[in-house]
Amino acid sequence: MAIVIPHRPKYRGRLHYIYYLRGDTLCLRTRPTSVADPRTPAQIAQRLKMRLASHFLSGFKPFVEQGFAPAVKENFRRVGAYHCALSHLMRNALVAVDGGMVIDTSRVCLAEGRDNPMLSPKARLEGEGLRITWQGGLPRGCREVLVGLWNRDKGKAKCYNFYVQEIDGSILIKLPEDWKGNSLDIWLAPMGSGERGRYSSVHLQLEADVPGKQNGKQPKPFPGLSGRIQDLKLARKGKSNRCKPLNPRRVRAVDVYSGVRRL
Repeated sequence: MAIVIPHRPKYRGRLHYIYYLRGDTLCLRTRPTSVADPRTPAQIAQRLKMRLASHFLSGFKPFVEQGFAPAVKENFRRVGAYHCALSHLMRNALVAVDGGMVIDTSRVCLAEGRDNPMLSPKARLEGEGLRITWQGGLPRGCREVLVGLWNRDKGKAKCYNFYVQEIDGSILIKLPEDWKGNSLDIWLAPMGSGERGRYSSVHLQLEADVPGKQNGKQPKPFPGLSGRIQDLKLARKGKSNRCKPLNPRRVRAVDVYSGVRRL
């Protein structure tokens, strides 16, 4: 018999014992000393989702860290803004296709909050830059506008911040030389102060003028937006995870009976 020591960790450690709730009962079990990796079809599909979503969202990290609010789960685990955005992307923007998955950029959300008042946004090339316009004014208390660009042809992302003083009814962005003539996905989100200062992002596209282009129902595969399950099946397995046993006479378990932990 072991002594259970209750504690309230800020983050869950990788201990020898795993604790979890089943109803109102706190359960403990030992972590397996050797973990096999069967790589079932469902597991491979989940890994492909994570690979696509994390690779795509890594270029928009400055955007989503402001656009999403951190959260605290029921098990007191703190989740940052980036991981909240990653979870939202995996649930809503991934589309299964034959042999793999693609990201539907029209479903991607880089900011979550109140309704965005920037209606009917449009984009056009203007000289060496990109001009973005919209209908309606910016919300009251807005201090800046976040802009995210995704180059479909190169599979690269860029983020911009424009303060209200720099905006005169539209936004002009100077594009890199090698981005001219490429297809772009664009996201806009105004930002204010406090929790109520977050607004959901709006999405628009700037298509490249390519003769003979066809528009299908499924999103067209582009670099960074598509992945094949076959690529993960051919990947080599990693080493088995081995955990060093700890003192079985003392077991630390999260305190789930004393109310919500103050942050």
